[in-house]
Amino acid sequence: MNAVALAGRCLAPTYTFVGMTFRRVGSHDAIRFDAWPELAANVQRFFVERAMGATCRVLRDVIGSAFELATFDLTYDAGAGTEAKQTVLGAKIRYGQPASTPTFEHAHLERPLRSTRSGTTAPMKKSP
Repeated sequence: MNAVALAGRCLAPTYTFVGMTFRRVGSHDAIRFDAWPELAANVQRFFVERAMGATCRVLRDVIGSAFELATFDLTYDAGAGTEAKQTVLGAKIRYGQPASTPTFEHAHLERPLRSTRSGTTAPMKKSP
């Protein structure tokens, strides 16, 4: 859970227009991303995809190279020319799902955090 909190603190501006809901689903953890409904659809998609990608990147940096996703679901349809076999950290991107949610094994969050890269922790050092 510390890794998810670290991602939220490091990327605070990324989540300005996106809500994040963390929940446990069996042996997996899921983070649901929802954009502000007041935004235009294309802007919602941009912010959600950016926040999901940034969160997954920080989790990989903090947890280590063993971190992989079980799923990477997007509520949006695949764009024209989108390759059907695209993956994010080992998970195939699934378009047209009920929620924009990456999931991963809960065991990743039970491990102690390893030393993080200086680029990942730099925003933390500026915090009070």
